[in-house]
Amino acid sequence: MRRALLPALLLFAFAPSMRADDAPPPAPAPPNSTPAPTPPGPPSLVAPSPVPPSAPKAAPPPQRAGIRWEREFDVALRRAVTEGRPVLVAVNALVDEGETGNAYLARETYASKEMGAATRAFVNFVANPTAHAVDREPDGSETCRRYGTGTCLCHQDAMRWVLGHLAGSDGAIISPYHAVLDPDGAVVYRGEFMQSCPTPEMLERFLVELSPSLALRDVWTSREAKLESLAKLESVALERAATSWLESNDPMAAAGLVALHGQESDPDRRGKLRFALARAGPTALSAIEDAVDAATTTPETDPDGLPGWLDAAIRIDPSFGALSTARAVMRSKAGERRERLWQHAWKSFQHQPDDALQAVTIEVKALLGQESVREELPALAQAAGWSPARLLRAELRSGAEIKAPRAGDRDAMRSWLYESARNGRSIDVSIAGKALARPEEEVRVAAALALRVAGDFRGVEILRAAIGDPVEGPEVRAALAKLAGGDRGEDPEAWADVLTAPAKEGVK
Repeated sequence: MRRALLPALLLFAFAPSMRADDAPPPAPAPPNSTPAPTPPGPPSLVAPSPVPPSAPKAAPPPQRAGIRWEREFDVALRRAVTEGRPVLVAVNALVDEGETGNAYLARETYASKEMGAATRAFVNFVANPTAHAVDREPDGSETCRRYGTGTCLCHQDAMRWVLGHLAGSDGAIISPYHAVLDPDGAVVYRGEFMQSCPTPEMLERFLVELSPSLALRDVWTSREAKLESLAKLESVALERAATSWLESNDPMAAAGLVALHGQESDPDRRGKLRFALARAGPTALSAIEDAVDAATTTPETDPDGLPGWLDAAIRIDPSFGALSTARAVMRSKAGERRERLWQHAWKSFQHQPDDALQAVTIEVKALLGQESVREELPALAQAAGWSPARLLRAELRSGAEIKAPRAGDRDAMRSWLYESARNGRSIDVSIAGKALARPEEEVRVAAALALRVAGDFRGVEILRAAIGDPVEGPEVRAALAKLAGGDRGEDPEAWADVLTAPAKEGVK
């Protein structure tokens, strides 16, 4: 299970597992081969080593312009999951020894106004094993003096987590080191040394890609002047200005145009924004997904605007456009309209390369439940480079009977178990039972869930522990909600009747 914080990780020793990037900015030199000295005394498993707080300041400190580091590790990691926020992890472990690369990042880069603005929607952790002096805020709370925000306990907990999840096979990690995680905890970027620090532009791209709904809200602050200028333009100039913004490679441009589209009421202006977005390219996919999903969920709400969204979806990502078209066709009430939507979309499909067109066709067939697609899926999925989870979803849509993947394929096994549970599909309980005994916790959780949905109560204790987990919990609760009549939250006791095996007949 991808837990936010495993108790066993608290036993890691810090300093012997870190190496320095000992070079002045901007070009780092190779890391030292000598382990960093052990900090005085082992870090507490409950709180940082006691450090006498400084005297209260006469006036509150000025608002920090740079990255604001978190105060509670497990609480913040849970918030990343529940609020859909990406996570930035910065290992800055040797700054206390005066290593120049770490010191420069802490003093200059992390404290910059640009980095503060780019990480506003992130959950941000700095990882350092040392307990520093503290400053007391006007409300009485304590803040790590070294970093200006956050707490020593949090950056120590972050260091433990890094050593348990991101360190190499030798248990060591370079400092500086940076990683970006998606809201579910998957690592989407990692790098060593000073040059690995993401730029503000990179962070904004990650935000749009990983948390588009947050990006749509953030853009009103980060690009306020740009949005105001576009809103004031005459309709005839709007499309050209919107296209120009997209061509500037501003990572927030597509999100900004989608956000502006949501505020416009004039059909002509909305159409010009959609037309500009259709030429934005693949990087705009995450920015338009929610808007396209909303338009295709209820196609009768904006029948005139729907074809424009489908055009944009098809041109930005043919596969997503295919799914969106099929969804709109399925949910349209009038047969004539369904046919018109499909004919309109097919004109765009025909302009796609052969491999993309093949993927489009197969996804539409799968979503529409055409039986003829079942035998075609594996070969087409392989040709299109689909992941095992994506193939499983397409097979389930087409009504295919899913065979269990090879036992050694952990990701495919987990996907098969989860997808079967979500869709209420029957599974071979003997295979799920074997998966329950595997060492990978995420596979065991998926196996326990699939068994429970099938009426087998083996593994309920695993589910009980997973219900409140920040990563596995939402998936588990979503599947169990079908049995419980709704999501009952993170307290396992609220699910007691769902997790408890029924008494045998005749037994009281």
